[in-house]
Amino acid sequence: MTDETFELHFDGGHEWLRVPKSIALGFTPTAYSYHDETYWYLEGDCDGSEFAQVYEGEHGCKLQWIGVDDGYDSFIRDLPHVG
Repeated sequence: MTDETFELHFDGGHEWLRVPKSIALGFTPTAYSYHDETYWYLEGDCDGSEFAQVYEGEHGCKLQWIGVDDGYDSFIRDLPHVG
């Protein structure tokens, strides 16, 4: 089990699960997700959901998250896409 809580960023049109690259569990995001030096910002509908399943299987607990409202246009949209 873990006490890790993730941030679920959202704006006027989408959401992204922020996951430290150091705990990505060998998960490979698709080109729909974004990243910076430290974090993956996993696209909510596909990559975020898939990561949650992998995480929950590895840790034996539900993924915990808090919502972060980035306003109308999230800064995440300006980050580089994965791949």
